[in-house]
Amino acid sequence: MNNVYSLHYDMRVLSYFGPLAMIMGAILICRKLEGYKKEAAKCMIVGICMCQMLCVVILILEYQNVYLPYKDNAFQTIEGEVSVYKTDSVVESFEINGVEFKYTEKDMMLGYNKIKENGGVILGDGQYIRIGYIQYTGRNVIVSIDM
Repeated sequence: MNNVYSLHYDMRVLSYFGPLAMIMGAILICRKLEGYKKEAAKCMIVGICMCQMLCVVILILEYQNVYLPYKDNAFQTIEGEVSVYKTDSVVESFEINGVEFKYTEKDMMLGYNKIKENGGVILGDGQYIRIGYIQYTGRNVIVSIDM
């Protein structure tokens, strides 16, 4: 079998620097405002900061609970034929020996999430594959695929 997918940790945290730059700009503009506009701008800045902090916390949790166990080979493996395969333009799901996998390309989480329609490697029922996965937040996160 050949490995066709291995989990990698892309530095998505870098994508949060754009909104942080917007926050800094908003702070500079806010300094020039007066009255209720200034208070509204402060509330907006606090809200954006809280969202940013939540995103960073999620990234840290994913790193600790998915990426590090993967790097330490602390994941489960299942091998067999794909069954109960379903796909549309957004969500794809299937089972291997009763273990369910479900993902969407719109997922911001780590793990395999490329659907068949967009070049994904899971093609349908009967396909024989081996999947490495980690259970996290109530789902099976695919960390490797061998065919």
